[in-house]
Amino acid sequence: MNYAFPIIRHIDDVLPHIEGRDEFIVAEREGYSVVNYVVAMSDTFDMTDNDDLGGAIRRECRGLIFDLDGNLMSRPFHKFFNVNEREETQTHEIDMSQPHVIMEKMDGSMIRPILVDGYLRLGTKMGVTEVAMQAEEWLAAQDPSLKAWMLLTMQAGFTPIFEWVSPFNQIVLAYKEADLVYLGSRDNVTGVYLFDEHTPFTKVPRYGSMEGNILEYVNHQRGKEGREGDIIAFADGHMLKIKNDWYVRIHKVIDRVKFDR
Repeated sequence: MNYAFPIIRHIDDVLPHIEGRDEFIVAEREGYSVVNYVVAMSDTFDMTDNDDLGGAIRRECRGLIFDLDGNLMSRPFHKFFNVNEREETQTHEIDMSQPHVIMEKMDGSMIRPILVDGYLRLGTKMGVTEVAMQAEEWLAAQDPSLKAWMLLTMQAGFTPIFEWVSPFNQIVLAYKEADLVYLGSRDNVTGVYLFDEHTPFTKVPRYGSMEGNILEYVNHQRGKEGREGDIIAFADGHMLKIKNDWYVRIHKVIDRVKFDR
C-alpha cells in the first residue's frame, strides 16, 4: 500500500489517532515526550485505503519525539513489514518495476540524535536509554565532524537514522567493532526519505536493485546464513523486510532462553 506519508508538525496531529488505543503510549521524559507503540494488536497498523489518515499516523508512532511545546523534533522509520506478512506485502502485490534499492538489514538498535535542553543526545525508539548512552560514549570519542554533520542535518529539518552495532549490544550477530551505521535521513514534517552519500559515518551496505522474480529472490535470501536479512527501499520511501530463516530461528532460541531465566 503506497500511501502518502502524513504531515506531522505537532503532537496534536497524532494524539486523536491513538486515543483509546492502549497499545500506544505517550512517555514523558525530561525535556521531551515520546509516542511509541508497545505491542502490535491484530488491527494496530491496519489501513482501510491509501487515504486512511489515522492508519498512516499510527504507522508513524515508532518513537516520534516532541519538545515541551509539542513540536515534532524527531521522526525515525515508519512501521513497515516483512514480505508476505500482510495482505499488502504479498509477493503478488509488490511492484518491483518501481525504482528501489536493496540494503542490508543491520542487527542492532535504531539510534537517532535529538536536542535536549540545547544538548545533542542520542536516543532509541524510547529516547535516551542505556543503549543510546552506549552510542553516545562511542560518539564522544570520534572525530567532532560526526556530531557537526548530525547537527547540520537536524538544523535542515531532517532526522538522521542509524543502527548501533556493538559487541556489547549483541542481538544475534556478533559485530567485532562498535559503530553507528547510517541508514538514511527523514524529513520531520513530510516523512520523505533521503540518503546522504556524503555522510562521514559508515553507510549501510546497499546492493543496487533486484532483477528477476521477487519470489525467487526472497526464497534465495531467506536461505542465507550469517546475516539478518535485507530491506527493499523504494524511491517513494516505502520499504519491505526480508529476514533470513537462519536469523529468525536463532532469535527465537535466544528469546526463549531469556524468558526461561
